[in-house]
Amino acid sequence: TERAFVRASRRSRWRRRAALVLAVAAVPAIAFGAWSFSRREARAAHDRQVEARIVGARALIDRARGDSLALEQARRAAWTRFDTDDRAGAEAAWTEVLAGAAALDGAWSRAAQTVEAALLLDGSRADARGLLADVLLERALLAERDHRSADVDELIARLALYDGDGRRAASWQQPGALDLEVTPAGADVTIER
Repeated sequence: TERAFVRASRRSRWRRRAALVLAVAAVPAIAFGAWSFSRREARAAHDRQVEARIVGARALIDRARGDSLALEQARRAAWTRFDTDDRAGAEAAWTEVLAGAAALDGAWSRAAQTVEAALLLDGSRADARGLLADVLLERALLAERDHRSADVDELIARLALYDGDGRRAASWQQPGALDLEVTPAGADVTIER
């Protein structure tokens, strides 16, 4: 029985040591698990923030494209008034077109800023870089149409930074086409820029 008591004491001591070793080993494992979970949650929250900005930018882009179509219709209507010698109406319409062009540039600028905010959070997102390249190309086309050459130069320089596949820069470099119908047929036409 004394032997049984000694054996039981040794087993008890061994169990206590084993429990202590397990407890000491469990602390880092639990800490690592908590850290890993926290990191995963932080990354998911970060990804949600980036995605929210990209979704917001897409909405702004869709709105700007709609505004661009409306502005183009207003521009044509103003030209038609000029062509029909409605000088006062044409001038008033053209003033509205110019104000609309400035507002449209502001809308595209807000879209660009929203995409840039996403890129500041995660610069590795190719979709965001492509979206910003799309916005910069649209703004460059509008700036060219509105004869803002300094803006064109700046926007095309920025486009080169974000146009990963070069597709947008290539579309910018495409030569323009012009079809003329003149009356009387065979009349000479001189075009200057």
